[in-house]
Amino acid sequence: MRLCRVALALAIASGLWSNAMAQPPQAPGAEPYIGAQAELSRIASSRSSQRGAAQPVAVRQLTEGEQANANTVSIISGGTTGTFLQFASDIMTVLDDGDKLRVLPVIGKGATQNVRDLVYLRGIDVGLIRTDSVEAIRREGKIAGIQSQIAYIARLSNDEMHVVASKDITDLRQLAGKKVNIEVLGSGSNFSSRLVFERLGIKAEFLELDQAAGLDRVKRGEIAANIFWGGKPLLGVARFANDGRFHLLRVPYDDKLQDLYLPATLSKDDYPNFLQGEDRLETLAVSTILAVYNWPQNTERYKKLERFVDALFAKFDGFLKPPRHPKWAETNLAATVPGFTRFRAAQVALERESVSGGPPSQPRAEFDRFVQERAVAGGRVEAGDRERLFRDFVDWQKTRAGR
Repeated sequence: MRLCRVALALAIASGLWSNAMAQPPQAPGAEPYIGAQAELSRIASSRSSQRGAAQPVAVRQLTEGEQANANTVSIISGGTTGTFLQFASDIMTVLDDGDKLRVLPVIGKGATQNVRDLVYLRGIDVGLIRTDSVEAIRREGKIAGIQSQIAYIARLSNDEMHVVASKDITDLRQLAGKKVNIEVLGSGSNFSSRLVFERLGIKAEFLELDQAAGLDRVKRGEIAANIFWGGKPLLGVARFANDGRFHLLRVPYDDKLQDLYLPATLSKDDYPNFLQGEDRLETLAVSTILAVYNWPQNTERYKKLERFVDALFAKFDGFLKPPRHPKWAETNLAATVPGFTRFRAAQVALERESVSGGPPSQPRAEFDRFVQERAVAGGRVEAGDRERLFRDFVDWQKTRAGR
């Protein structure tokens, strides 16, 4: 009897030891994986166990709650006064298909934080980011291989740099040593402003307040300028009660910025409260892209995003009609984004639309054809003039439509 008890004790101890050894070690204080990377691990583990199972897994019908989650796509955007939330709201309205597809906009902190949210948050499917956002994350060095984890569906439009300052500031370099608000930490405006000032060698004292608070500080004379990047016309800037003491500061294009930023203009039509004595003002722009986590094709998240992409391409004409944001006129679904990989479902949809005649012709596609025909005819468009010419082309189309 004693021998039996000893054998039983050894068997139990052996089992406990085996189970303990099967658990992966975790460093003290380490945070558990969450978000996209964790879900990929869970899927791999689940499929591994299914392959080893003797009996096939029965397929069951989804519950109403599961079906709702499977057909709901969440999109992380930006604050209430920026362009991102307006884009997300337009996507929600145009793509709504009842129980078949629902888009749920989420207010976010901005372009840079949106990249982290795509990687880490389980409830986020799509994000509005900028072409310099991944550079911001790469500099932090906290997410390995970030550029391979984020893919783009389409490049949407350009976000212009708006610098509201008192009229005694006439040059961007005069902001050196002065207090300048650049939006909250994690926003695209925050990083873009820091990088532009860094490359131009301007050392200012940065504040990290939201746009409304920053504009209020400028008005009270507590800071020299407020900087915000967004698609013109920006609500906060357009509604700013300018009593004549303030203006939008000119930001000339510099070769030190050409890898990430474009030359752009702000017009009197965009901001009659600021541009009263001149028709146009030079500034910078950065491209906004519709991005996703680069899910493998055999995952449920990929399939859900595939349905979203198909609806986006099929209904794109709806974004070009009022009351949608006028910036949709700049979107070219076929445009490539240097340094990024196109999401596989978007590439398939693009190829399918190309074969079938594609979505309705868009301003950018028409412009590209115009430039190509001009080159064939012996004309020449320099790279630096291309974006300026395109913006003039879009403004001309809007004027023609208004008439």
